[in-house]
Amino acid sequence: MASHQVTADVKAVARGVYQIEWTATVAGSGNEFTGPGLLEKTVQFIGPTTAGTSSMQLEGNNSRTPSDGDWTILTSPTDGQLIHTATTNLMFLVRETPYHVRPNFTVVTSGGPVSVILTAR
Repeated sequence: MASHQVTADVKAVARGVYQIEWTATVAGSGNEFTGPGLLEKTVQFIGPTTAGTSSMQLEGNNSRTPSDGDWTILTSPTDGQLIHTATTNLMFLVRETPYHVRPNFTVVTSGGPVSVILTAR
């Protein structure tokens, strides 16, 4: 299976606050967002709009030049690993503060695009 790169859309939404959105129609990993000084992060998983289940997860890496083998699934203080497999929209606090963050869209169904939105400050 070919691996696809999902490009992030980064916006400064307020002073020191950034919103990063990755939207995928096929499986693949998102390009990394580097924000080591942004200590507070929340993530929102947006599932497909129609029937079908996609799987996406939020990953982190502390290497200066990350490779595909260095990524670890991040966690929420209350819900464990940040892996989402549903058509619903969910939001979580991110426990870790890694140097790099990216989503990994492991399965994307035909039910429409899926998104991961990270807000960091």
